Formats: sequence, C-alpha cells, structure tokens
Amino acid sequence: MLSSPRGMEEQWEGSWEGHLVEIFGVEGKLRSFHSVEELDDDETGQTNVDPNGLTGRAIHFASWDQKYIVMTFDRLLFKVAEGNVRGFEPLDPVDGGFDVVWPDEPGGQDLFALAMVDALSRKDFCVVQMWMSEQERNAAIDEARGKTTWNLPDPLIESAMLGRENTTKYHLLDAHAPNAESNEMLKECDRNFTILLSMLEPYAEMLGCNLWGRMNGMLRVPLTNADHNLRPLTMNDQEKILGHLTFLERRKLLLMHLIDNAGGELQLFAREGSTPAVSIPLTGNRLVVLRNDRLAFAYRPQGSSVLMQAWSLSEPLAPSGIRDDVVELPLQMQGRRAHIMAAVTRYPGNVSSQEDYWAMTTSGTDSSTRVPATRFDIDLYFSESKDEGHTYTCHGAFVSAEGVAWFDNKRFKISRREAEMMSPAQRVALEVAYTALYQACWRDAAGGKEWGVFLGDSGSFWPFSPRQGDPYRLTGVSKCHTGGRLSQCLGLSGPCVAVDTACSSSLVAVSLAHTAVRRHQEDQVKPNVRTCTDNALAVGVGLLLAVREYISYSGPGMLSPRGRCFTFNESADGFGRGEGCGSLVMRSSDEDVDTEGMLACLVGSAVNQDGRSASMTAPHGPSQQMCIRASMQELELQAKEITMAECHGTGTALGDPIEVGAIRAVMADKQTPREAPILNTSAKTHIGHLEAAAGMAGVIKCVLSVVNSTSPPNAHLQSLNPHMDTTGYPACFVNEPSDHSTGSSIAGVSSFGFGGTNARGDIWGRCLSGPRRTDELFTGSVFQQRLAFYDRVEENGFPGPQESDEVFVVGSWDACRELLPMEHGDLGEYSVTVRLGETCRERFYIVLNEDLNQAIHPTHHRANQSAQIRGPQINKQDLCWLIDGKEDGVASGTFYKIRFAWSFSWELGEHMKVAWQPTTAPLSELQLPCYSHVYSITGTFTSWKGREMDRSTEQGGKWSTSVRIGLSGEEAFQFTRDNDTKQMIYPAEPQARKTCIPVRGPDEHGQSKHWLLRGPPGEVVTVHLVVSNGDISVITASATKERTWTSVDQTWSVYSVAGSWNDWKSAVMVADRKAQEAYSYRLRLGDTGQEEFQIVEGEEGRRLHPHMPRAQLGEGMLCGPDTKGHDLNWLIQGDPGKEFEIVLDFGVSNGLWVVSWMEVNEEEPSTTLETAGDKGQQEVSLASAE
Repeated sequence: MLSSPRGMEEQWEGSWEGHLVEIFGVEGKLRSFHSVEELDDDETGQTNVDPNGLTGRAIHFASWDQKYIVMTFDRLLFKVAEGNVRGFEPLDPVDGGFDVVWPDEPGGQDLFALAMVDALSRKDFCVVQMWMSEQERNAAIDEARGKTTWNLPDPLIESAMLGRENTTKYHLLDAHAPNAESNEMLKECDRNFTILLSMLEPYAEMLGCNLWGRMNGMLRVPLTNADHNLRPLTMNDQEKILGHLTFLERRKLLLMHLIDNAGGELQLFAREGSTPAVSIPLTGNRLVVLRNDRLAFAYRPQGSSVLMQAWSLSEPLAPSGIRDDVVELPLQMQGRRAHIMAAVTRYPGNVSSQEDYWAMTTSGTDSSTRVPATRFDIDLYFSESKDEGHTYTCHGAFVSAEGVAWFDNKRFKISRREAEMMSPAQRVALEVAYTALYQACWRDAAGGKEWGVFLGDSGSFWPFSPRQGDPYRLTGVSKCHTGGRLSQCLGLSGPCVAVDTACSSSLVAVSLAHTAVRRHQEDQVKPNVRTCTDNALAVGVGLLLAVREYISYSGPGMLSPRGRCFTFNESADGFGRGEGCGSLVMRSSDEDVDTEGMLACLVGSAVNQDGRSASMTAPHGPSQQMCIRASMQELELQAKEITMAECHGTGTALGDPIEVGAIRAVMADKQTPREAPILNTSAKTHIGHLEAAAGMAGVIKCVLSVVNSTSPPNAHLQSLNPHMDTTGYPACFVNEPSDHSTGSSIAGVSSFGFGGTNARGDIWGRCLSGPRRTDELFTGSVFQQRLAFYDRVEENGFPGPQESDEVFVVGSWDACRELLPMEHGDLGEYSVTVRLGETCRERFYIVLNEDLNQAIHPTHHRANQSAQIRGPQINKQDLCWLIDGKEDGVASGTFYKIRFAWSFSWELGEHMKVAWQPTTAPLSELQLPCYSHVYSITGTFTSWKGREMDRSTEQGGKWSTSVRIGLSGEEAFQFTRDNDTKQMIYPAEPQARKTCIPVRGPDEHGQSKHWLLRGPPGEVVTVHLVVSNGDISVITASATKERTWTSVDQTWSVYSVAGSWNDWKSAVMVADRKAQEAYSYRLRLGDTGQEEFQIVEGEEGRRLHPHMPRAQLGEGMLCGPDTKGHDLNWLIQGDPGKEFEIVLDFGVSNGLWVVSWMEVNEEEPSTTLETAGDKGQQEVSLASAE
C-alpha cells in the first residue's frame, strides 16, 4: 500500500502507477498544476518548480508520451518522464518518515485501516502522511490565527491534556457534525478525525479497545508573553475533577494533525515498564495517532506552529453513587421544540387515517395484492422465468382506486381542464397535505402565511399523454411542480423545497422542515429573505402508475419474487413495491398550548451521504452510523434512551445486515446496560417499500408508537436472517405488539436512499392512550432530577430529611455506648453539645432513626469539618470525624456544639454539612454527665488481651498496673482507651526503649508498635499512664530504674512513603506544622529517570494509592487507606539524579485528598537531601474514592 516492491526500486520493470514514487534526475524545472483538468493546458500551470526529491504517488501513466502524472503530498501535479521516477520507501517515523499514507481512493480505506492497526499494535503509535496543499495549510493557519478565545487548562491536569512541559495554549472547536458542509479548512481537518475513526472502528477489537466516540477538536498554538492571564484558578469543583478522571479512563487514541511547524519533536513515553522514550521529528502535513492509554507525550514545537488534536473515547463508564444521567426523558420536553401537530396517511389497505394505520400495523396485516387492472395489465410484462424486458413479480401494495383517481378540484379552485392534466401524485399530495393542515387547526385564513413546504417525491412516471400544446401539460406531469402547486393552492409563502434522493426523499424533506423551524441565534445577522419559519408542512408521495420501474428493478434482482418485504427474516429476497402519501405539520413553539395539542416532538434529525463507497447503490454502514449519531447528538441522547428503532428494512440480503450492524454499533452499550432491549420494526413488512414516501411512513409509525407506548409487530418474521450480527446487541425483533413500559419514549427512524443519501429522525412522545396514558404534564426539570435520584431512594429511602426523622450521634466521649439525641431546629437542622475527655480528642459519627445501618459519616478516617459526607448507609469502615481540642487550644472538659445541616431539593440535590466549635453555653451535669473512661494495658504478658488498669484516687488522670517480667527477660505492651482498637496509645516506633521516642495516640495506627521492658525474670515493674489535657506520659518504675516517655505537642498522624528507590520500605514523611494535615518527603530519581511510590498511613498494611497503575500527574484517583493497592502506584518521571518533593495535603476546602510533587530548587534548603534541581512545581488533584 505504501510504496514500491521492496528491493526493486532500480530494477522494477512494471508500472509505477498507484505506487509511492520519488522524482529525481530532472534537469531544470517542471511546471506544476493544481488539478488534472489543468494538465491539458500548459498555460494554466503555476510557475516552474524544481521537482527533484519531491515524493508522492504516481496516479497515471500516459503511454503515448511515456510520462507519469505524479501528485506530491503537497497536492502538486507534475508530468514526469518515465526515467525520472523511482520507487519511494519512506523512512521510519523516528527518522522523519511515516508509516502509512492517507487513502486518496475509497478502495484503499480497508488496507489503510489494517496498516494503521498493525502499527498501533506493534508500537502503540502510527504516523500518517496527509495530502494537503500549501494553499490549504495557509488557509488553516490563517483561520487558527483568527481565533480569539484561547485557554490554558488547570495546572493540575495540564500534562494529561496537553502533554508534559507544555508551551502551548488551546482553542476548543465546536462539536463536529458528521454531515456538515463547510469551506473552512479547520473543519475539514476536524472531519478527517471522524473519518479516520470510522475507518478504524471495524477493527477496534484488534486493538483491544472500543472506539465509541470522540471529543471535540482542539487547536494548539505557542504561548506568548501576553498569555499569563489565561491560567485558570485551581480546580476545586469535584464534579469537574471526576469528569476529568472519567475522561482519563475513556480516552484511547490521541489524534494529532501537525498542520504547520518549524521543527521540533514529539516525544512519547511508555506508561508501563522502563522502555526508552521515542522521539518523532515534527513535520508538517502529518497526522500522528497514538495509544494515549499506553503512551504519555511531550509536544515540543519550534517557532510558529499549528496543531489540531482530538481523542477517541470508549463507552461511558458505569456510574456509581448518585447517577449523573437520566434513564428516560421527562413527560414534557422543555424549551423551544418542533411539535408534530398533525399526521395524515393515505396508504395501502384502505388506510386513510391514523387509526387505520395503527390498526393495520398492530394486527400484523400485509396489504400486498396482485397489481390491479386499473393500473396496468401486469400479465403482458410478467415472466416468472425472469425473461429480459419483463418483471418477475406481479404483486405490490396499492392505494384504493378511488384514493388515486378521485379529486375535488373545486375545493382547490382548479379548473377541470387543469385537473385532468395533473398527475395523480399531485392530486393525492394536495388532498393529503390539506387534510394535515386542517387537522392542525389550519383554515383558509392562513393563506399568505409564511409556512414552509417540504416535499419528498421521486416521480411516479405517469404514462398519460396529454393533448399536444396543452398549457397545463408541463406543470401537470413534472414532479418539480408538485411542491410549488402545494404552496400556490394553499397560499403558503414560506420556503418551498422538493427533494429527490430516491428511497430517503421524504425523510430528507422532514429533516429540512426540522431545520427550517429552528430559530436563528439572537446575535446572528438576519437574512433579507426569510429562510426559517415557525410552521412547516412535510409531504412524502409515491405512486405505482406504470410498469416501467417494475422492469427496471427486476433487472438487477432488487425485487422480491413474492412481492413482499421479508424484513429481518431468513427468507429475505428483495423488496416489495408499495405506494402511498403521508403528510405531517410541524410547529416550532415553546407554548404549553401547543405542547398539550401536539402528537409528538421531532427532537433530532440528520442527513448525510455515503461519499466514495463500494458502489453508488450499496449500503454503507459507517455512513449510516454517522447519520444516526448526528441525529442523537442534537438532544445529546444516549443509546439506552432510544426505545424503538424503525428501520429502513427493505428485506434485501445485503441491506438488512448492514443496517442492523450500523444500529448495533451505535446502540450497543456495555457500560450502561439497558433495562429493556431496543425494539426493531419496519413498516415495509405491512405496506411494502413506498420508495420516496417510505421515510414519511416510518415517521408517522414512530409517532403512533410513542403515542400508544407500543411497538407494532413485524409481519412475515419467523426466523432471523442469519447474516445479521446481533452479538452483544440488546435488541428484540418484534413479531407481536410490544409495550414500551414507560409513559414517554423515543423512537428513531432511518431511511437510506439507494443513491447513497441517508436520513435519520428521532421522535419523542408521551403516551396519549391506553393504561400508560399521561393525563397530567409534569414539569420536565423536576422530573429529570427525580429520575436521577431514584437509585438513591431505592437503596436508602427518600433523600433528604423528613419531619419524622430522629438524628443521633455516636462518639468516643462515652465509649460509643449510647446514641445521643440531637436537638431539632428547622427541618434539616440538628445540634448537640458534648464534652471533651482527658485526651482532648473525640471521634463521632451520626446515626439516623436509631438504626446503625443508616450511618452518616465522612469519606475518610479522622476527618475534619471540610470532609465530604456519605450516607445514610452502613459505616463498614467505622469512619468518623475527629474533634481535636489540642488543635483548637482548649482544655479537657471543654464543651463542643456539633451542628448537622441536611437539605435536599430536586434542583440542587442533597447537601450535608457537619461542623463543630467550642461553646460556653452553661449545661448542668444532669444534662451532660461526665463519663469515666477506662484504660487497659495489653501485651505479651496478657496474651495481647486487654487488662483494665487501676485509676488513681490521688492524682487525676493517672492509671497504674503491675507487670511481672517473664522467663524471656522482656515484655512488650501498649494501651487502649475504653478497650477500643481505634484508640490505641503506643510509641512512635516498634520495640521502643529510648525515652526520646514520643507517645502516639489515641488512634488506630498502633499495630506492631509497643514499648519493650527488659529485666531479670520475675522482676515486678509498675506501669503508670498519665493523661491530662491531651498530654500523655508513660512511666515504668522498677526497684532499680525508672523511665518516662511523653507525647510531643502534635496533632498529626504518621504518614510514610514507600517507593521503588527504597525497596518499598517505609520512610516517615515530615509533618508541616504551619499547614495543618500536610506532610512532605524528598527523593532523588535513579538512573531510569522514574520512580514509583505509595503513601503508608500508620501501619505498613494500610496504604494510600491511585486507582490505576503508574498514575502520573492528573491521572489517578486517590484510594484507601486499605490493603488493596498492589501494583497501583504513582509515577514520578524526570531527568536521572533530579530531586523531587512529594507533598501530601489533606487541608483542602472541598475535602479532596491532594497528592503533589515538585522538582526542588537547588537553592532551597532541604530537610532530607542536600542537593536538588529546578523546574517548577507540578500538582495533581485526586478525588477520594471508597
């Protein structure tokens, strides 16, 4: 695909046509051309260019003058003599070359995708050579320079978004619409990203990932001196942080289009292992694709540069806790919307109303019959043996003869003579359109109104030969006049459009009507001619008036010999023809009166084209996917919100599997499973393929389905087509009426023209009949919020405080023996007063309605007032808040008032706040009794079981006991308060004997840490524990010596760092006395330039760690403390020998746990290392996860 056959550049005797070539040995200069058309006129070319060394593809060989037409990668065309062309083998990307060339022909897309997959599988990146002229690059550069809104990300996430050592700013492009047309070069570059991912999507499994979607394109240009104010404040919004972390989980491929640069490099770093970094020279007109989930990067351009980048994303992650998505839409749409006010049908089976159509489809009726004699004599043209010039089918679905022939010309003020010249299609369209307007409360007084008319009509080939020279002949038989006749006869002066895109004509017309009723933006310049309207009439018509198309479709074998559409069925063998006309009225409004009178809402629509595909008539799955996604994007619909899929479903062996595969690729969502499978239907099984009117029949069927909250069955469905791939696709191909199980639902309809034009529409509606009828309209915003909290209600009861709720606190001030009731204030406001014990530290959590399974607690141990709150739920880890009187500078016995505020609203959700502060409010001892705490000693001499100590009657706060040393000559011990392992008193180091070792506690970090007594066997040692105003002393006294250990004046826990540089042994972090709950540690990077680490809380087994392996800055969610962090480490990278400082800081206002590291300045004094380097600070904000 890439170049000439290897090793044959000089000896190659075949043609270079289609191969990559290099121009060489040309004496002088050659004239260049912009297009193939210019090649025949040497005067139209540009100035002469030295072509030697230019590379590209030989697109044609002109044998008559023995010259190749060579198109270079800069889109210059040259006529080059055969002897001046040789094969070109690109260099490796690290040497300035590339891996693959962007396909310039549709036939090469599959080979291109496979070559890319091979490169990404082998080395996790691929470099693509693009085709882009100098004029196109300059246009893109000018557009980029014209952008005025540039940004810099939060410094905590900058490396994840823009790479390490970033020197650029970014501009976020608007959401890319796959079917949009634009002359802007940047949008063309952005569209290439979508095309590339569409080509790779069928092979995504080979990469071990899913290409579910993509992010908006992002422009990047170098920073200037005036850009210092672009830096935002540090991210403090937890929702934004979690959104960023979700993005890190979902990102897969990073696409970087190097539009322009003056040199530089793109350095790639492996996230796992110690693989050396790869450096790719920056070259314009290249597109780099890398596995961003496996590779980090540093983009280092030189001089001026323009880069466009975007990410591919996997499926959305399954949410946890309170959901941020809504399972189904509210019972009333909000804001300005496109109401479908009326729908009228004239279809086969004598269907002339919505009721008729619904009765026919729900009963599974097949309306196909033998071609009636009132149309043409089918026997003259029918040949079961498929003779040439004949048709092999004699069936179809026909409107009644009266419905086609009868016409009330006087009602429309049309003369008899003109009516005789009118095609039956014009007559039927006029009658059906008028009926739709009448149902929408339109009367003749509306004449002259700016209503839009949008008609889908491919022509009915009326064989009637009117009188020669008749003035009405042309307007009566021409399909282009049908739409104009509707506007003229009905007095509608808005835009009038007639559409002919074959099978998708009427759905394209509906999409155009939807576009017309959209409002212009307020700041948009209003055009002189009105192109939008508040009301639109959409019509789809097609009649079977001649045998001509029967014969034409029989030639390529498109028709079913049985004259019916066996959609989704194993016996599908082509489509059966049908005829009919359908019409609907659409109104743009935000008035409640229109909402009450509507049938449904058209919430999304899209139209696109296959472009260069396998053939003009063959369905193209990727284009169908793009069309469906574009329509869903309009309302930001998720796949699980679509209840019903009304398929094009022609019943052909090729079309049905491709369409089902396209819908499956969009609708299958493993991360957010559906509560019920999507219901697949097709109206063609009932009324045949109405061709130009088929899309309208599907739209009206969807309207009736959501109105009745039921999907009609497919006729002729007995066994599924084995060629349809439904693996992992939660779908039901219904063969009986199927309930939607909701009061409101969304149905999507697709229509694909055999000329390659695809259309899609999504219809929302509420049930208006049957047991699910929605008599009352709820406010949508409130209902959406309620849906978002349903899982919360199901697990924990109704959210927010209730009048009947009783709230209690459980705390260590009384050894957690009693539930202390909190006083009620206003609804959701509670308070209680407690007394600090002798340790000046008390733990507590909140309990609802005396049920310990409904605990309200913080997200981590020993939390301060800024911690986030969880519950009501089971407090499995006994998580508590900590009132620290030592930190507040108060004495034991001080009263504290604890306040709990709890509120809920559907708009803002649930909010909890716990706060406390010392209080001087007088309280009697009867109101708040003083609890007498118990201290126990535990050690080797008690088999590590607690033994209560004696409280001194002479000295307050003193407890004593005696210990006899055993035969080993030594005994180990520590203490517990109230026999609570969460309140251990212990030394700062294991086997403590030196009196300089401070006393720690009471807390839960004392495992494996104890004092050590040594002496002759049988010696009795008296152990004293003195606790007063938070100060703790431990005294051991024997007949020969006495030792005393004391607690230092500190309020910090002990945290250590274990990392790859110290063989994963714990090294204590230094507590920062100025910054509360902050700790730091310094290290030097080894020879590999990278080190991994975790943070140890207290004992060795409980660690703080990220949620993913080798998490770099901005890439890890904080987890723990727990013992589940095996191989889940943070990763610091830099130059070997550089020194970094790790900082652990819990003192943040929003309760998030923050881990950061910075390269240390050489001049900055160090507490642990003597030398350091300088590069500035980098941080990452990490959300807490349980």
